[in-house]
Amino acid sequence: MGLIVQKFGGTSVGSIENILKVAERVAEKKRNGNEMVIVISAMGDSTDNLINYAYKFTNNPVSRELDVLISTGEQQSGALLSIVLNSMGLETVSMTGHQIGIITDANFKNAKILKINEVKIRDELNKGKIVVVAGFQGVNLFEEITTLGRGGSDTTAVALAAVLKADICEIYTDVEGVYSLDPNLDDKSQKFKTLSYDELLDLSFSGAKVMHPRAAELARKFNIPLVIRSSFSEDDGTIIVKNIEGLDREKVYAITLHKDEVRLIFNNFKVPGTFNDFLNELRKHGVAPDTISYEVLNEVPHVTMIITRHHLELLKKKLAKKELNFEYNDFSEEDNITTITIHGIGLTIETEIFNEILSVLSERQEKVLGINKESRKLELVLISSKPDELVKILNRKLNLDNGLKN
Repeated sequence: MGLIVQKFGGTSVGSIENILKVAERVAEKKRNGNEMVIVISAMGDSTDNLINYAYKFTNNPVSRELDVLISTGEQQSGALLSIVLNSMGLETVSMTGHQIGIITDANFKNAKILKINEVKIRDELNKGKIVVVAGFQGVNLFEEITTLGRGGSDTTAVALAAVLKADICEIYTDVEGVYSLDPNLDDKSQKFKTLSYDELLDLSFSGAKVMHPRAAELARKFNIPLVIRSSFSEDDGTIIVKNIEGLDREKVYAITLHKDEVRLIFNNFKVPGTFNDFLNELRKHGVAPDTISYEVLNEVPHVTMIITRHHLELLKKKLAKKELNFEYNDFSEEDNITTITIHGIGLTIETEIFNEILSVLSERQEKVLGINKESRKLELVLISSKPDELVKILNRKLNLDNGLKN
């Protein structure tokens, strides 16, 4: 018996049939005497559909109104799940981010949670009700609806688990846990039985879609008991723990990738103050490049950054309005950038692994733009026509089986 927070992603509630299955899973836990808080995502592609509707009217929809629009997706699926559970004889109430007391900053489309007033949710739990929460959303200090960015329902679930001191937080998705490589890319990928918070955070920031990076960071910060599993099977999933005793992942254990990014190069770059001032300027305006570097070529300073299309759009808006405090002559833009990250401590000490990776890149004549070698990972920035095929080859070439069956 305990307090359980469960989060169900868009695929998990993508149809009426799937919502019924989710309801049965929730009902079983409730009937076993647990207190239940359910965080729900929008059904299937409904968020994308809502965004597409907005762009039929304008190429630049107002961020505030876009958040009002797309927040309705989670409200729909939450209300539907609540209706089903009530029809099964279980007292249930659905609530929006506002009703549940989630307060965020004012950064529309990518807001951060500042605090949660848990009084209302505890009141409903004390009445014996299942509480169904619309994920991905909150309100700012002016009570305007905000959304938490793609994958924000994960953040909602982990934040609620932290505030409520839940006994466990279960993240339900369309795969059976965390894998050495996305199993949709290679059916030979191996599932982790256990994973540390640090490893989950590394994988999330490097492109693993199983959990939002901000949620992984919160889980580590508050030491949330966490399980990632499938909505469509009874598999135990992957258990996330603080430390994994007796496990030595000295070799490569996972591969992740970011696809369809953009490389920007600012020519004759000038900034008042230091380069750190420039980085803080970007951060202040919500622009977060995946990588950024400064160099002088032929006595001309350049800044190069790899950036997602979302942040590119935001950056261009800031540049057009001249809101950023730096100068440049012009900038070039290159599409279809892929960053592949190979995870493993052994990368720093075993040249054989590094040589195998280079051999694959050479044989395929991949256009490598840069290699960044760190203590726990190797990042490859390249232009690849078939990145999914490339990571599958690397996955099998490196035989990622080190400690995965722990």
